[in-house]
Amino acid sequence: MSKLLSVLSLALITLLLPVKSIQALDTQEESQIVKLEDSMRVFAFAMIRDSSFESRNAALQQFSALLDEALSLPNSFEHPFETIETISILYPPKKEFRVITWQICESSSQYHYYGYIQTTGKNPQLFKLKDRSEEVMAPQREILSADKWFGVLYYNLHEVKIKRKKYYLLFGFDANDLQNRKKLVDVLNFKKGKPTFGAPIFVTRQANDKVMETVNRFVLTYSPSTTVGLNYDKQQKMVVYDNLIPFPSPYQQEGFGMVPDGSYRGLELRNKLWYPVERLFTETQEVAPRPNPILDNRKGKSGLFGPKE
Repeated sequence: MSKLLSVLSLALITLLLPVKSIQALDTQEESQIVKLEDSMRVFAFAMIRDSSFESRNAALQQFSALLDEALSLPNSFEHPFETIETISILYPPKKEFRVITWQICESSSQYHYYGYIQTTGKNPQLFKLKDRSEEVMAPQREILSADKWFGVLYYNLHEVKIKRKKYYLLFGFDANDLQNRKKLVDVLNFKKGKPTFGAPIFVTRQANDKVMETVNRFVLTYSPSTTVGLNYDKQQKMVVYDNLIPFPSPYQQEGFGMVPDGSYRGLELRNKLWYPVERLFTETQEVAPRPNPILDNRKGKSGLFGPKE
């Protein structure tokens, strides 16, 4: 009996030691990430708020290096980075991955976008998103990757399930230039574990109830003098957006810009494709029945876009 107790005691000690080591390691890693986050907060504020681009860019380089280091640590996926107010972090319902994006203003006519996709599970991966917007001549037509990404600041993510397959609609904002702003709906898939952007699921032309043309992402271009809504509406079960019409722009160099006319359109999922809905909300209402373009569920995200003009 005494030998049996000795064996059991030895086995118990052997089992407990690795658990304690792992717990200590987790605590150490978390402490390291918290320290990195504390440093990031200073640079995150400066890269958005500083008055000169040289200073903003220098802060960006420091911030990016610290975030890259933090995300490369084991178990970093569990850390929410809630104190960093200048980045957007989006999760799907089951939190299999997260999408992190942010922007920096070089001038009033030039913005740059940065991001990561971080996955969790048995084989966690970290994908750096490289903004190659200037190389994408036709955003609606191309299938893109993490290495060739149409850079935007994502403000919402909606999961779409069709039988056993699923993909994700990403809603993004691109400050673009002096003449135009853009909002878009992109499509995120994972193929062989790697993210791809875009899929031919948005119907743009029909004839005799037949689909004649589709595009890989839905893009709205509008005047910087206005604001435009584009988001998924859970009540309507469709994508809802402002209908745009040409209107004389207050910016002399722009001529005419696209602005909302007070009506709304939609994109409705039918037979695996998103079909245009020409007119929504025929009744006049004091408050537009569309969702606010949320950035995520956290408070204090006003710093995402920098100071108000």
